[in-house]
Amino acid sequence: MPAPWLKMLLMPDPLVICNTSPLLYLNLVDQLDILPALYQIITIPMAVRAELLVGSG
Repeated sequence: MPAPWLKMLLMPDPLVICNTSPLLYLNLVDQLDILPALYQIITIPMAVRAELLVGSG
């Protein structure tokens, strides 16, 4: 049986809830396309959306 951390590396959960920092930094290095490549569903809370919109203006 593989170690739990190995399973996590090989098969990420189909759902991720993302906060502001990862989105900002992935955007900074032009790598936002990594998230949909790894996860089927990406949930961004409304507060995170508001923070991102304030930062983009």
